Amino acid sequence: MLQEIKLIPAPKAINTPANISSEPLPEFVSNPLFPAGEKEVLRRLNQFTQSPIYQYAEARNRMDLDGTSSLSPYLRFGMLGLRQAVRTAQQAWVRGEARKKNTEQRSG
Repeated sequence: MLQEIKLIPAPKAINTPANISSEPLPEFVSNPLFPAGEKEVLRRLNQFTQSPIYQYAEARNRMDLDGTSSLSPYLRFGMLGLRQAVRTAQQAWVRGEARKKNTEQRSG
């Protein structure tokens, strides 16, 4: 049987010592290869699922091709949720299967 967890209540205030010096924060510089933001990650996700996703298994390890999704930093820093990426990939797969079926029906 589960036991009830007794939590310690949060303090109303945290008193910090006065006159503590700190180093200044470095100036933020955006990486031009991976611009931050939801708009950018959605653009990259849509671009990847339009065509490159269908060759991903063959192209991802080839240094002479741009075969990856370039979504890793966005997944790592939480700008793209894994469920959203998987769902979008599943939708792309369904579209690809439908295209393949239509192509086979036309040629057959």
